[in-house]
Amino acid sequence: MDDGKDYIFWAWKGNYLNLGAGAEMGIYTRLAVNGTPTDHWIVDPSLALPMTLTLKDNNGNTIVDFNPNENLWWVTGFNPYYQGVQADNLTATYTINFSGNKDMYNKFYDTWKKDDRWNIATFTF
Repeated sequence: MDDGKDYIFWAWKGNYLNLGAGAEMGIYTRLAVNGTPTDHWIVDPSLALPMTLTLKDNNGNTIVDFNPNENLWWVTGFNPYYQGVQADNLTATYTINFSGNKDMYNKFYDTWKKDDRWNIATFTF
């Protein structure tokens, strides 16, 4: 965005001991100390947007389907019935609806050249 801040989306998928297969993604802001950017990233709940998460295994079985009604800065989901699943056997799909933050979407679009018809970005890996 043009506010001089750096933002990043961090996404993860895999297996957490005792929590099972899962995935998560969050929006983070680069920490600046006295105006100097650092290598550290922090949460900023004021950046919350509508986000969703779907996690499937390679057989197409849905492990997590999370579509909350509130804006979030971090979306996460785990399924304890899927233990020991390797990350390469999972596909995570995240969506972010930027309609409430056009400045962030414009910066995202300028960087990644994604389809801007709906102000929604989809990440799948």
